[in-house]
Amino acid sequence: MVKIKGYLVDLVESPANYPGHITITSKSGERGEITVWNKDIKLIKNTASMPDTPNLVPGSEVEVDVFVQDYKGKLQLMLQRPSDFMLTGNVETEIKTSKEVDGEITKADLGKTVSFKGVVNTKFVLGGLEKLVVDYNYGSIDVILFKSVLDELEQPINEGDNVSVTGKVDEYKGTIQVQLDSGIDIQIIGNSGVVKKKSTYKKPTTKKKYEKKDVPMHQGAVTTADKDKIIALKGTVSNKKELGNGVKYDFTYNDGNKITLLLWGSLLKYKQQLKDLPDGTNLEVNGKVEEYKGELELVPNHSANVTLLDKIDIIAKEVSGELTSANKGQIMTLEGRVYNKKDLGKGVKYILKYNGGNSEIALLMWKSGIKNNPSLEKLSDGQWIKVTGKIEEYKGTLEIIPKNDKNVEVGGN
Repeated sequence: MVKIKGYLVDLVESPANYPGHITITSKSGERGEITVWNKDIKLIKNTASMPDTPNLVPGSEVEVDVFVQDYKGKLQLMLQRPSDFMLTGNVETEIKTSKEVDGEITKADLGKTVSFKGVVNTKFVLGGLEKLVVDYNYGSIDVILFKSVLDELEQPINEGDNVSVTGKVDEYKGTIQVQLDSGIDIQIIGNSGVVKKKSTYKKPTTKKKYEKKDVPMHQGAVTTADKDKIIALKGTVSNKKELGNGVKYDFTYNDGNKITLLLWGSLLKYKQQLKDLPDGTNLEVNGKVEEYKGELELVPNHSANVTLLDKIDIIAKEVSGELTSANKGQIMTLEGRVYNKKDLGKGVKYILKYNGGNSEIALLMWKSGIKNNPSLEKLSDGQWIKVTGKIEEYKGTLEIIPKNDKNVEVGGN
């Protein structure tokens, strides 16, 4: 037997299939003159052979004589007689406590310990861990059970189980989740195997429209004193340079001053024409002033913050050779012969053989765009065509999609 002195961190009723037991978790480390066991140890008190101790609460100082045993790789202290347990007082200490949530669990709760009740909507087995999607009063949240927790469960948790959960709020790849420390942190409070309930939680389906902020036009030259500020400039672009995930221009503004205009791919996705601006194009830009290798840059964070002040005619590129996925999003002009018409209901699709007949691409024309020229829906096999459109990819197949019938020129067979 060993004698342990310390104070209680947590006191939890054991599962219903172990009546008459209470699990008490002791504190690791040292506290003043009180010697505490140097590992997290469970103290199991058999209440059938011990008088009730109504003053036993988290923070209670105790002294116990116990047997040490190993259970599933974790040490436990087994108390045999009432005389082996002594409550010596209560101390003020930092105790891990939690209360049942009264609202949705959000990023504001990161690092906190929370408790809630709910129903297991979905269960995922991911290698050595399980992820439970639990619907509770205020939404739906992922509950993570690592292998160490799963090993301590008295019975598996299944879809449809009503559960009580206590755990720490964490975030993984932008998703809020609750992680458990041990198997006693999740308890089944309803019958296992009930019919799975459909989640009542609905995530917002509409994105809030981005609102461009009014920023006063910057006067004079931009300097390092303007770093990290949001400013507005009107100017002219030149000297385009392709980047791995974007494009940059020289931007001349305010009587000949220059700054680098940096447009990232996430912005170009919504305004493709910004990727190929002719020299001399006039823009109004709201963006953040940044510095890279001693060079000042103007970086807008949204396509709404870049306004074309000129009408830009999109110049289609003539194709030489075969198109690839690298051409996605570009405006191209192809000519060749069409085959294998397929009616899609809202449009029509052909196979267009181009590049001297050595390459082919899907030609997709929506009826809404060619309503003024319905003959485009009835092209015969082998008919010559010249088309200007945007290159897209669907299920691994490249497509060219003209905006309307004005971008399609038809010849003979």
